[in-house]
Order: sequence, then C-alpha cells, then structure tokens
Amino acid sequence: MLQEQNMEEKMIKSMTGFGRSEVSDSSKKIVVEVKSVNHRYLDTSIKMPKKLNYFDAAIRNQLKEYIQRGKVDIFITYEDISENQVEIKYNEAIAAEYMNYFKKMSEDFGIVNDIKVNSLAQMPEVLTLSEAVSDEDEIWSLLEKALDEAFTSFVKTREEEGEKLKVDLIDKLDNMLAAVDFIEKRSPEIVNSYRTRLEEKVKELFAKARECGCFLMEAEKTMFTPLNQKLKQMIAEGIIGKLLSIKAEYSNDCLADVSEEHWVLDGTYGGCAGDIGVYPISFSHYFADADMRDLKVQSFGKSGYSCNFGMQADIVYENGIYAFLQSHWFFTPENKGCAILAGEAGYIEVPAYWKGNKAYLHKDGKTEEIIVEMESDFEGEITHAAECVSQGLLESPVLGETKTLEIVKIVEKANHKGKLKN
Repeated sequence: MLQEQNMEEKMIKSMTGFGRSEVSDSSKKIVVEVKSVNHRYLDTSIKMPKKLNYFDAAIRNQLKEYIQRGKVDIFITYEDISENQVEIKYNEAIAAEYMNYFKKMSEDFGIVNDIKVNSLAQMPEVLTLSEAVSDEDEIWSLLEKALDEAFTSFVKTREEEGEKLKVDLIDKLDNMLAAVDFIEKRSPEIVNSYRTRLEEKVKELFAKARECGCFLMEAEKTMFTPLNQKLKQMIAEGIIGKLLSIKAEYSNDCLADVSEEHWVLDGTYGGCAGDIGVYPISFSHYFADADMRDLKVQSFGKSGYSCNFGMQADIVYENGIYAFLQSHWFFTPENKGCAILAGEAGYIEVPAYWKGNKAYLHKDGKTEEIIVEMESDFEGEITHAAECVSQGLLESPVLGETKTLEIVKIVEKANHKGKLKN
C-alpha cells in the first residue's frame, strides 16, 4: 500500500534499544552494555572504572555515529586477568629511616634492638603494591572493539523494534483510511438525512401545534422591530420607489463569547449560518416579501473547526428583488448588523437593522434621519405574537411554516455546502 511504500523509503528505528558485547584478550576483559529510551536530545550517561575515564570523550564521539537522540546509558566493566597485574615496590629510604629510629630507641632506653626483616617489611610504606602500568593504546583497541559490537547490537534491536512499530502504524493507517473512505461515502447521505430530518422536524412541530390548537412562531425579532415595520410601511408608500435590492450583513466574535464545547461550534448542528446568519436572512425575506426564485450559497470555515464560520447568500426573489447577504464570526465593527434597502428613487441605510431604532433615508442628494421610539427590540415580536393569538391564528402570517422552512433551507445549504477554509 502507499503508506507502506512511503515508510520503506526510510528505516524506522525505535527509540528504545539494548546492546551488549564482551571482548577479551590474554590479559584483559571488557564488557559493554548499552540501553536507551526516548528523549528529545542525545543525553548520554557512562558508568565505568576510573581507569577508563580517559576515554570518556572518545566513547561519546563513537556513540554519535550510531544514534542522534535519546537517553542512552552505557555500562562498562574492565577486568585485568593477567598474572602481572600488580607489582611490589621496596622503599629502601623509608626502611633505612625506620632502622635509624629503632637503633636510637635502643640506645635511649637501653633495650635490645631485636628488629627482624619480616618485622621491618610490615612497617607502613616499606613494601607497597601498585597496579602495573597499562598501555592506553592497547586498552582503547580492545574497548573500541567492544563498543562497536555493543553499539551494532544496540542499533539492530532498535531496527527490529522499529519494524514492529511500522507494521503497527501501517495497520492503524489502513484502518483510518478505511474509516475516512466510509465517512466520505456516507457523508452525503448523512447530510441529506440530517437536512431532511430538520425540515421534517419543523413541519412536525407546526403540525403538532395545529393539532393542539397552539400558536407557533420562530423567535426572530428582526422581522418585527418597530423600526423595520416603519421602514416597510414607508417603502410600500413609495418613499424610495420600487425596491430593487437588499444588502444585509452581520458579524461578531463567537470565540470570545462561547466555550469550545458549545453546541454552536458543532460541525453538524452548529455553525455561523444557523447562529447569526438568520438575522440577514430574516431581514431580507421580510422586505422582499416573496418566494425565492434563485439561491446561491457559499460558506467558509476556520482551520481547526468543523463548522462554518461564515456564509454568503445571493438570492433572486420572484418579484425581481436581488439580495446579497453575509454573516461571519470574524468580527468587524462596521458589519455589526448593517443593511441597505435600495430603490429606484433612493436608498435607506440601517446601521443596526437587528435591534436599532434609527435609519437614514438618502434621496435627491439629501439625508433624512428616521427614528422610532421603542422600549425593547423584542417589543414588536411580542406584540405581533399577541395579536395573532388574539385573532385565533395558529401561525404568523409574516413568519409561518413556509417562511421558516425557507430560512432553514438557506442555513442548511451554508452548513453543508463545500466550505472554504481560512
């Protein structure tokens, strides 16, 4: 398979390994053991007799030919098995000094000087044992051979363990590829199933409400703010002539407001389109007041997240009105809910169409401020719902089942259309 071919291009070596070597000649025996575990850098620890400390730097340099990183422990034992490993030295000057003092003590105290050879030989420093002088080149030649054999064995165990790791990794990668292939094949079905279930759920809720005689309306204040109601009335009266186009945008910084576990960041159920994206959609539907003839939706995302972080929708309504809608979680203050309603004779600028009480009419080269009084941006929505209930209506004529499904349709297209990653 492709993964296996790529892995075979370079030998995989485990960071754990062990090697041992025992080398001897007629007079010396050296045993080297080496083991390693994973480490970011090369960290070497050497334990050996003081007699071999001289070779510390040479041992470390030799190790670098076999490994570049890891925590490596090296244990070296040295044994001199020759018959001439020690020699006796006779310190004549010290012996003579002992004898002089023995003679003086005999004269001073009038005692017999009965010192014998064996007694003198037992005096400190008269006879000493010392290790025979070794040839450093001879020792290094033997030690170097032992190190080479131990390091070679050490590398072999790392390669053997690495081969086992390779087989395990390839097996895991194959399983992952199979899972990805399954997901890719099932993804369209899952998306369509989810979209169908969501639309069916909306229909089911409205049907249940009608069955129970209950009023049901999507909570979407944008269609019912006192300001937007006034603007719609003004447009109907011809203040800007025939309405030609609608532009509505909205942005905020989602990541500053919610935790990483929040549902709105879920790849299946969340996303910007279903969060703040409904504001420009509802605004556009309210003023266009017609069915959609053509719809194009594009969404875009952010690296590390499976949900969309923004959407753009181009809509052509049956009455010819064109709408350009955009929402995103990459906050820009100038796009915090601004909208333009353009007509044949002028246009209306709405700085905060989702909750504000102020707009500007631009017509004949003049700008006129439009202000409405309101106690809350939820005031119009609540009043509308109350009027519907008082009239015995089970759904809103402004935002009933059909309009709600149109909003869902756009949101779902944004959620599951090919996303452009930032």
